Amino acid sequence: MCFSTVPPDVGIPKNDAPAMDPSLSDYIDKMYLNILKRAPDQPGKTYWAGQYATVLPSCQQLVKAFVGSPEAQGKLYSYSTAVSFVSNAYQAAYRESMASIAPFYRRRRRVVPTRYGYKERMAEAGWLSIAYKIVMTALAALAGAVLIQIGTNLYNDVTDFEKGADTAERTGPLRVTQAGFIRPSVMRRATVLVFASAVAVGSYLIWRGGWPIAVVGFASIAFGLLYTAGRRSLSRLGIADLFVLIFFGPVAVAGTYFVQSLSLRPEVVLAGLAPGLLAVAILLVNNIRDISEDRTAGKRTLVVRIGRSGGEMLYGACLLGAYAVAVLLVMAGAASPWSLLCLLTLPVGAAVYGRLRRGEGRALNPVLAQTSGVLMGYSLLLGVGWNL
Repeated sequence: MCFSTVPPDVGIPKNDAPAMDPSLSDYIDKMYLNILKRAPDQPGKTYWAGQYATVLPSCQQLVKAFVGSPEAQGKLYSYSTAVSFVSNAYQAAYRESMASIAPFYRRRRRVVPTRYGYKERMAEAGWLSIAYKIVMTALAALAGAVLIQIGTNLYNDVTDFEKGADTAERTGPLRVTQAGFIRPSVMRRATVLVFASAVAVGSYLIWRGGWPIAVVGFASIAFGLLYTAGRRSLSRLGIADLFVLIFFGPVAVAGTYFVQSLSLRPEVVLAGLAPGLLAVAILLVNNIRDISEDRTAGKRTLVVRIGRSGGEMLYGACLLGAYAVAVLLVMAGAASPWSLLCLLTLPVGAAVYGRLRRGEGRALNPVLAQTSGVLMGYSLLLGVGWNL
């Protein structure tokens, strides 16, 4: 029978007996409980039993019709609940059938349906409700990440000034605390406010993704503070680059993917290494520019420890590593060949690397901005190619 180990195409034997097959009754109960989190009422149970007996020849088609029905639309928490409900014997077949009504969750399928009316097709599949959740989740993830980054920068601004790392001879972009525009106490209150806003935004993501998102969010805030906090801060220990790689790379990418799909794939974590490496490259430019000031202030960054030439070599390795990630993913069949669109930024990255080796002091500020541009261009092209 369909409810044990028999292939789903076999289905339940049809008969005209008035009594409902006990296994079918149990299956419909589980379908409601796992997908809508409630028990079925008798009319609903009778209706779906009748549908199975007359027009739906398999369990997959029964679940697919149920998920796409008005009864489930707008009430389904996520399609992953339906996927987890289907047993291993026919998960693959179910996901394939779901692809026709939820193409967003298929990496290589087009987002916009063709050959049918756009609005009609989306409405039929409950697409508007799903798209709304996806967009809101993506915006919340973006807002949370930006707020954590802002809070980290504000705290870095005030602590570097208080520790003497930022002086009037600073060659980097303006720091408002060092310049006297904002008092340190005001900057600290602003830091608390920004991090509190990040927690507020993150509460929605925690509600959607559960405790793993809470751990990631609070760890991101904690390490944002520890970047410059205390006598043994991450930057002074020379290990800040490692945490930038982790939190700006796999954690950020995999976390964003998880809160939208409520699932996680190894290739997504691996792909996150690429933006993480480019984020490290940005930090390296900053520390190469400030190497003399950091030495004077006793701030033993990684660049201070390995020297300028070592920092330049590490910058080049980060660039090459980011492009190698994309190539490896495509060669392994884990990403679409279109993902190699990100290689279009390679000549720009090579040119920026040349400017890094030639520049000194304030002349490296444009290199900082250009490396950020490489990161943005790479990420956009990789993301677009990944979904083609």
